[in-house]
Amino acid sequence: MTNLPAEHRHSPIEPSRLAGDEGPIGYHRAPEGFDGSRIARMARQNYKTFLLVVALVFGATILITSLRKPRYTAAATILLDQRKQQISEVEGALSTLPPDDSSIVDTEVEILRSDALAEQVVRQLDLVHNPLYQAPKPAHSPDEALHNATDILQRGLTVKRVGLTYVINLTYVSKNAQDAARVVNTLAQSYVDGQIARRRDANDKARAYLQQKINSLQAEVKSADQSVSAYRTANNLSGATAAGTLTDQEISAYNQALSSARAQSAEDAQRLAVARRQLAQGDEKLGDTTSNDALRELRQQQANISARVASLSARYGPRYPDLVQSRQELDDVTRQIDTQSKRSIATLEAQAAASSGRAAEIERKLSQTQSQLARGDRLSVRLHELQGQLDAPKALLTEYQTREAQLATQSGAEQADARIVTAADTPDKPSSPSWPISIGLGIALGIIAGFVAVLARELGRTGVDTPAEVEGMFGVEFVAALPRVQGRRHGDPVDLIVEDPASPFAEAVRSLAAAVFRRGSEAKVVAISSAMQGEGKTTTTLALARSLALGGRRVVVVDCDFQRPTFATRFGVDSRADLIDVLHGQATLDEALVRDRVTDAALLTLNRRDTPLAHQVDFDAFSRLIETLAARYDIVLLDLPPLLRVAEARLLAAEADGTLLLAKWNSTPRSAIEFALTVLQRSGCVPLGIALTQVAITSAAFVGGYGEPKPAQWKLLGA
Repeated sequence: MTNLPAEHRHSPIEPSRLAGDEGPIGYHRAPEGFDGSRIARMARQNYKTFLLVVALVFGATILITSLRKPRYTAAATILLDQRKQQISEVEGALSTLPPDDSSIVDTEVEILRSDALAEQVVRQLDLVHNPLYQAPKPAHSPDEALHNATDILQRGLTVKRVGLTYVINLTYVSKNAQDAARVVNTLAQSYVDGQIARRRDANDKARAYLQQKINSLQAEVKSADQSVSAYRTANNLSGATAAGTLTDQEISAYNQALSSARAQSAEDAQRLAVARRQLAQGDEKLGDTTSNDALRELRQQQANISARVASLSARYGPRYPDLVQSRQELDDVTRQIDTQSKRSIATLEAQAAASSGRAAEIERKLSQTQSQLARGDRLSVRLHELQGQLDAPKALLTEYQTREAQLATQSGAEQADARIVTAADTPDKPSSPSWPISIGLGIALGIIAGFVAVLARELGRTGVDTPAEVEGMFGVEFVAALPRVQGRRHGDPVDLIVEDPASPFAEAVRSLAAAVFRRGSEAKVVAISSAMQGEGKTTTTLALARSLALGGRRVVVVDCDFQRPTFATRFGVDSRADLIDVLHGQATLDEALVRDRVTDAALLTLNRRDTPLAHQVDFDAFSRLIETLAARYDIVLLDLPPLLRVAEARLLAAEADGTLLLAKWNSTPRSAIEFALTVLQRSGCVPLGIALTQVAITSAAFVGGYGEPKPAQWKLLGA
């Protein structure tokens, strides 16, 4: 101790062995490394925690999996088919889905997910009364029950398009295998039937519209026909009379020819206009307005090749040889159709021009005849006008009747835009829970949780457990690691010093003695204390005394814990006097000293008193007593109370040549150890080093074994 008076010095001792000249001990903390040995230490110390956490997490996963009810998954496949057999050439209401339109497929997917379709399935299968589709809370109305069943059905339904194809997968998960297959098949069939119903409804609406127009035209034709008959009757116009004279017959012939020419010209012009519109929209139906058999043949080839291309595209990749060849054939046919279409348009243009010219020529001749013969029979002209008013609605009526007949033929043969490719089979095995997945997940989660638990334990650790941590953190010497003695039912660990000197505990105590009491710089009076209580200082002090006594040293141990004396009660020492009696002069030193029954170590105890012993201590007398003991014995060991709990411990430590600080392995907080070292230095005491107590056998600080010791025995020196 560097600041003690000369009379309190009993032998030369080093003030510090590790602090150097940089400053006081306990204020310099070296950085702590994290190497392979530290990882190995963590594994040794925490493997039980790791295995326990892994077992708990794995067990919880298995338990949750076993408690989960099995669920079954049924799947069906729907194909949006663009290639349907056309019974007639009627369009509009019978048109199919637009090809190569991704938004159309997405729209159909949403229709399959819709509330309306799900509600239709619920009604069709009467799922409202199925316990699987009833909410935990009872419904207050039929509508609420229907809504709950629909919601439960939609939660188990998955509708997904397969890539960029026209294939849609329907999967349904249920607690019942038959129910899963029944629901998904009913949903798919309801979707297809709904498309057919929509087509039928469209056809019915188209037929109703056409029937309305037919009725209107029939009334108009009837009225026009009555007007012609009435005009003929009123003006006494018959066939012979109308043709009466040659001029009249000529004019009549010209009029008929002109009417025919104009009709032909109008028909040709109309046909040309329709052909041009169809060509502008695409040449798919151009053959309907032309009499080009080659074009119809080419279009039929185009349809067949397109079907083959679509089929190959659905099954193979774009570089498939047959697919590439088919696409080339399709391109060739398309070019031929384009050429034939242009030729057909040119033919129609020529026909329209010829018809127009012929009508103009007839009109010119009629005009010449009329200019020569004056104005013709006005009655005949009016008759022709009335006849024209009759022919126009009659022709339109015929066309509407033809279309209505075609729709009537198509009725009952409507086709859906989708078809069920694969119907769902009743699953024979549950899809969840999956035991392989649960086991793998349980192991993975257990390992992760185990690592987290070990890391949390390491991060929350406040104590020290290795010599490197002691010397690196506190700048003082690590002197020994005293192992934890486990499995002892009788006696005390200090008995191992005598009964089993080869045990790890006895060997550790000898290492402690060798580190503290060195040749050339050995301390005479050594105080042994700790930062907190329960650190094992009394056991260490007695074990150290026995070890030194067996080594031939004259040793005396002084119980200085005036707050909680333990020597007398712990070892059953029956002394006539104690330390307080010696300090007060009520007994001699020889009367108060007791001797170990198995060694020559002496012990100066404290007996229990009714009043606190600390108030009865004469520290001057205590100092003189220590000098007396130092003169009679080779080594004086002072068993002090905890430094941070009892104030007198600092005064008592100042009477020693050095203080050995004990810390419970991996338990005593580092801040408490550091503050205890600071307290020692401020009190003028010399820290001899730090020893770890109750160290686990498997720790990095100590490795070894131990035997079963026998109870300790103490006896009076005078006995």
